[in-house]
Amino acid sequence: MSEPPPFLPPYRAVLVADNRDYDGDGPTGQRLDESVPEVLRATFDRIGQPELWRELAFQDSSAHGHTLGLDTRYLPLLVEPYLQALRRELAARSRHTRSYPLRLRVSLGVCPLPASGAPARVEAHNLINAQSVRNLARRADPTPAFVAAILSERVFNDVVRAGYTRLSPAEFTRTEVRVKQYHGTGYLHLPRDRE
Repeated sequence: MSEPPPFLPPYRAVLVADNRDYDGDGPTGQRLDESVPEVLRATFDRIGQPELWRELAFQDSSAHGHTLGLDTRYLPLLVEPYLQALRRELAARSRHTRSYPLRLRVSLGVCPLPASGAPARVEAHNLINAQSVRNLARRADPTPAFVAAILSERVFNDVVRAGYTRLSPAEFTRTEVRVKQYHGTGYLHLPRDRE
């Protein structure tokens, strides 16, 4: 008798943050990379949800960026207010440093993941490497954006289009993403302070 197929692991919200637009490795780039987890943690404090850092299903740092896994019920919070608060956190830190300011590309996805996270197989890693999100991070006026975000199609439909955030679908730009063998659709967003 053959073995039954494995059970599907639980779905998790996946956030990937990367500062790979910094031109150069060396000590400054390494310091910026090492500061990403602290910035992500501080942003949970900023939105009044510090306990979510302790509730992470997993976190991982790799050449692909820093990855967080959370219960899917937190997806709306990650879209808003987290992205806006992350922009404010980075802007505040940039005012208190003389070094190269940290700017992040962020992707949000959702998929079935084991507790280990298996980050190299996550759609969010392909989205964060899309040329369109790199371009968005560079072309924002008057200076490069502190946060350039891209949502997977599923996150966009389940959270933004379904009305689980105050953000309008018009605040996102649809883009086709091709990274190596991956082909999909993402939704670009530049977080801004709301009135």
